Amino acid sequence: YLFEYISIIDLFHGFLGLNIRFNKLIYEQFRKYHLDFRLISKTKFNHICENYLPIIINRVVSLRLSNDDDTPQQIELFLAHQNFQLRQFTRLQFLSLSDIQSPETFDQIIIECSHLPSLTHLIFKDNYISMSKTEVDLVFNNIWKLPKLIYFYLNDKRCIPFVNFNIISSDE
Repeated sequence: YLFEYISIIDLFHGFLGLNIRFNKLIYEQFRKYHLDFRLISKTKFNHICENYLPIIINRVVSLRLSNDDDTPQQIELFLAHQNFQLRQFTRLQFLSLSDIQSPETFDQIIIECSHLPSLTHLIFKDNYISMSKTEVDLVFNNIWKLPKLIYFYLNDKRCIPFVNFNIISSDE
């Protein structure tokens, strides 16, 4: 029960590999993982992505990544990782991304999100994305198509042109 109050990153770092019982508790008893990489060192981030994430990828329900000053290029490193793709997080319900500056990264995330069947919450915070009106319309229409999405938040540091939605939400 104590493990419920410790972040999964700290559990991996502190308890994984101590003995078979701890490993079994971490890998088999946890049904849902909430990963918050916003305040983690690049070394720990790479270690978790290479060694642990492929094992628990089908149990991750929330994921937070950031490109801020403490974790530069973290989102791009995550998306470029060799051991997995974002679309493999089939149970992912909550995705929060901060400080994206590249329209290509933003587009890649939107494409990957279209393959996430359980995604209900999508958050983009403190971004600096420069896109044309046509690109913005296309991106937002793709977001609108996400089947289970019930919450979307976008906070961009630049002015985003008004969006013309061409997609009508279904009542499913």
